[in-house]
Amino acid sequence: MASDPGDRFAAPVAVVGDQELVENMADDAVVTTSAPDLIADSLGEYTRIWLRRVRSGESGVLPVVLGLIAIVIYFQIRDSRFLSALNLGNLITQAAFIVTFGMAEVFVLLLGEIDLSVGYNGACGAVITLWMLSGAHPFPWWLAVVCGLAFSGAYSGIEGVLITWLRLPSFVVTLAGYLGGLGLLLALIDLAAPGSGGTIRLTNNVLNDIEGGAMSPAAGWIAMIAAVVLAGAFMVTRDARRRTNKLAAPPIPVTVLKVAAMALAGPTAARQACTPGTQSSGGVNYRTFCGPAKATLRFGGKTYTFTGGSCDNSSSAFTINIGTITLPPGKPKYRYFGITVFTGHDGTFQNQAVGWQFPNGAHNSLFHAKIVLEGGRKKGTFVGTTLADQKRGSGTFSCT
Repeated sequence: MASDPGDRFAAPVAVVGDQELVENMADDAVVTTSAPDLIADSLGEYTRIWLRRVRSGESGVLPVVLGLIAIVIYFQIRDSRFLSALNLGNLITQAAFIVTFGMAEVFVLLLGEIDLSVGYNGACGAVITLWMLSGAHPFPWWLAVVCGLAFSGAYSGIEGVLITWLRLPSFVVTLAGYLGGLGLLLALIDLAAPGSGGTIRLTNNVLNDIEGGAMSPAAGWIAMIAAVVLAGAFMVTRDARRRTNKLAAPPIPVTVLKVAAMALAGPTAARQACTPGTQSSGGVNYRTFCGPAKATLRFGGKTYTFTGGSCDNSSSAFTINIGTITLPPGKPKYRYFGITVFTGHDGTFQNQAVGWQFPNGAHNSLFHAKIVLEGGRKKGTFVGTTLADQKRGSGTFSCT
């Protein structure tokens, strides 16, 4: 079969500017597929590369950030207290375990796998920790935490062995782990707190503080400054080391802007660490007190600390309130301590009341307490017993 003679001459024809066109196309491909951190040499170039990536469809986390901004604006318009420190702190506390599970799940998803049992696995570890902290002779809190983490790690390790050694699908293995975890959780709760209806109280002071405690303003500023300095030093030294080793690193102005953003956000968070006042959520009213006041309570063989409150020294009464009180008929969700004595001077006062609440719903009061006010009603001590079971409690308090 004869072919067209012209086919022998169907070869590419060199055109002036082809090399420049190819180089421009290669540059565009690099810009749209590489992170700005890897190829930018200045802040302006970093911005241009990022904008070109967005225009080409590589928007990264931009849609998520814009969606989050839209959600915040919507709820702030609906309720002006949405961005209050108390509400944001409450949201962070409630979402902490979900965010932690989500971060862990990312690594599994990057491998093309899935873990359906992570929720019940974590819940079983938490129940083991609470089980070890309950009873007449609780274990040290750190040992209970380690044991809870060890159980969850072993549970996931068994699933990992089944998936990698036996080549079983992760969906099937973790679905079995999900169903088995549900049954195991019910069994553990029944063993840890028989007849409790599925509720186990956390009474450990350290873990209660980690979950729902509050730092004093001074401690908040110290923690904020330390966090900003350490994070900034890490970012600067990491990027400098990469530049020294001729590795890709963000331009110096980008690193400086990141550190500056943390430095600006830190004081804002510290100033908003406590917002006094009353707010309502789900039909329940809460009132938050802020300031340097603090108290120590010794009750039931344990010592509890309360920080972040205020004193009111009027001519006829002394009042100290620390933390956030949940007003009746709501169930306590925050840490609170309070005393009121109707007097305008220092002295010893009998038949007084001292009350407190914990985030786990526990609350109690000392009745017929003896309260001693000193230093111009700036500090004092108390001792008394509970009304129902006559348990003894004592402690100190200070307005500064």
